[in-house]
Amino acid sequence: MKEVISIEYVTSIAQHASIFTRLTSLVLGGMPMLESIYQGALLFPSLEIISVIDCPRLRRLPIDSNSAAKSLKKIEGDLTWWGRLEWEDESVEEIFTNYFSPQYLADPIQHSGEVRGKKKLVVEGSTSRAAT
Repeated sequence: MKEVISIEYVTSIAQHASIFTRLTSLVLGGMPMLESIYQGALLFPSLEIISVIDCPRLRRLPIDSNSAAKSLKKIEGDLTWWGRLEWEDESVEEIFTNYFSPQYLADPIQHSGEVRGKKKLVVEGSTSRAAT
């Protein structure tokens, strides 16, 4: 998988604004070919955790200073991956650096099941599932 959400999928501003209103966790793992989640920034008003493990080609997160800063609690990932991320500008990088928590392959990330009626997107290898 090279891209999680294609630009063709998000076709209108109204649809773009409401896709992930209830998403609380975004977990990406075991996708060495993944290059993009989405080409631009998406709104994640409820997003609390972003976890990225073994996605070395992923260079941008689909967030900016307005998209998740109010709800985000943690970004987990490999320190080398984090150092290679590209940012809109230095101020955005500074904002999200405060949320970064290095994870190592020896410390697996555990995410399971339903979270109080909110959604979680887990993408591993070539499969994805959304829990409501």
